[in-house]
Amino acid sequence: MRHKEGFGARLLLASMIVAVLSVTLPAASFAEKGADPARLAAAKDLLVVVGSAKQFDVVVPLITQQLENAFVNLKPDHAAEIKDVFRAIPEKFSQRKQELLDQIAARGAAR
Repeated sequence: MRHKEGFGARLLLASMIVAVLSVTLPAASFAEKGADPARLAAAKDLLVVVGSAKQFDVVVPLITQQLENAFVNLKPDHAAEIKDVFRAIPEKFSQRKQELLDQIAARGAAR
């Protein structure tokens, strides 16, 4: 089954937009209102003990590199643009890492 001409380019563009927006737009707050402060503190401590921040530091560059390679293979004629987008993602993600960890802790404390 053949896709219409331009399908791959549209898919690539849509995927890149989602990837960029996911790390640049402000995240919705997952914190539960009135969460028990002791549970929240315990959840944050647990994230520190298990090294969640370090895990993000390792995983995000690996994922973005794999995605970059996949998209370059899909559209090699757009390699420069694809590389620019995916190489910016780890830095953007790093800027929001603590916010995301706080949201994960809040979700854990609410359970």
